[in-house]
Amino acid sequence: MLGLASRYLAGLTRGAYTRVETDVDDKNRPLFLVREAAPSAAKTVGALSDGTRDQLHLALVLGSLQHHFSAGGEPMPLVLDDVLVHFDDARSQTALETLAWFSKVTQVLLFTHYGKIREQAAGIAAMSSL
Repeated sequence: MLGLASRYLAGLTRGAYTRVETDVDDKNRPLFLVREAAPSAAKTVGALSDGTRDQLHLALVLGSLQHHFSAGGEPMPLVLDDVLVHFDDARSQTALETLAWFSKVTQVLLFTHYGKIREQAAGIAAMSSL
């Protein structure tokens, strides 16, 4: 599952982060780490920007769903509410393209009140209908 999430994170961050890992802190509590592409430093979730933290969360959701589906799990709708709010325009575009691809596997419902995200999604929908 972490391998799948890592691939999604690499795509969603446009290659800035390449891998999701788990570890434990000094009090033996589990935590997630992400690896930067260059230098290959590991960051905790708390050290990430809001946007990258949201991208990590989306990558974990997509990775776990893909893992579930590939193991024969029943497809279920993916409902997302303003998950792109902290993404810049380029990463929003990439995330929407990823969600459009994911919608071939299962139903994806994305709610937003941001006009820019609506416009980007409409552009992707228009391109996929050609």
